[in-house]
This record gives sequence, structure tokens and C-alpha cells, in this order.
Amino acid sequence: FLGFPDETLACIEKARTRFAENADFVRELDRQAAGVWEDIGDDARALRIYDRLAVDDANVAFDAMRVRRDIPALRRVAQESLARPLSIFDWQIGEALARVGLAEEAIEVLRHAGIAEVMDSDLPYKTMILPGIVRLAGLLKAHGENEDAQRMLTQTTGLLEMMRSQGARASGIRLSTAKVYALAGRNDEAVEQLAHAAETPDWPQQTAAATETDPALAELVD
Repeated sequence: FLGFPDETLACIEKARTRFAENADFVRELDRQAAGVWEDIGDDARALRIYDRLAVDDANVAFDAMRVRRDIPALRRVAQESLARPLSIFDWQIGEALARVGLAEEAIEVLRHAGIAEVMDSDLPYKTMILPGIVRLAGLLKAHGENEDAQRMLTQTTGLLEMMRSQGARASGIRLSTAKVYALAGRNDEAVEQLAHAAETPDWPQQTAAATETDPALAELVD
């Protein structure tokens, strides 16, 4: 999170050696290593790890599809997701679909997971799925579903501003705030929040791909 990928990879390798007998932990370490390689732009090395781990883990197989941009496979994932119950914690499926340009499928999956209704609820873990909420709001606005988008944006903006007033400063909070401000046309405030986000210690975990492909920030490209 502090922007030292070489040191992170070295620590992962040391941990793999120390805990070599714990196969499950080693697999998790390997998946973290793949994420680091992906974050620094070495997709080929990330894919080698994802492909090896995907033999025993469907979630890692999904990572491999996303990095490889296997659109037909991702469409099948969307169809299969819509055919089974999803929880709000499955928002990352919709996020990955959106990141590869499958916007309509992403909207369907996010709605099926109940993301559109989260802000109307008393669920205590809304902050854990804020990226999914903001992503859906941006997708809905881009597709002309302004009523639902505006409802979600108003509620989410209120929550984020309350959190910031109480001291929340993590890059994820700043980035989500920038997105809801941009979607509301408050571009100067959105740019300010992006600048603050980039200065936070945990900013490196917010990948360029996730930011650059988000419709919420489309108005800030220039």
C-alpha cells in the first residue's frame, strides 16, 4: 500500500519460504504477488500466477479472465451469476465486467446482487462496498437511468461527507468522493479529492486501470 512493490514481493517470497508447509497460505501469498505484478503493469507475470492458481480456485480463474480480457468467458460469468443468488459482496463481479467494457452486463449483475438498494438499508457494512455502489450509479447515469442514479448519488454523497467530517482520509474514501462529485457536476471538488487521494499512503492500491475506465470520472479526463 505504501508504493514499494519490490519490497512487497520480497516479503511475500520470504513468507512463502517460512510457511511453505501451509499450502492455503502460500496460495494466498501467490495471489497477492500476482496482484502486485498486475498493479505495476506486468500482466504476463501476473497471468502466469493466476493461471496456475486457477486450477483450484474459481475466483482466481475470474482474475485471469479479466486480465486476459477474455470477453466471451466474462460474458458467461455474467450469465452464470444472474442464474444464481448473489450477495452484495459479489459487487466485484460487476466491477470487473465494467472494467473490460461490459457495462450492460455489469449493471445487471450489480442490481442482481442488491447494490441498488444498499443505501436504503441499515446495513452496517455499506463502506465495504462503496466502490460497487458508486460504480453502479455511474453506469446507470451513463445509460440514462437518471432517477435511480441520482437517488444513489445523493445518499452516497451524504455518507461520504459524514465520514470525511469524522476524519476518514483513506484513498478509497477520497476516490469515491471524487467520483460522486464528478457525477454531480462538481468537477473542481472532484479534482481536489483526486489530488488528496493521490497523496495518501494507500493510493498505490487504486490501480490506474480501475480509475481510467470508470465512467464516473469521464468528465475529468481533460
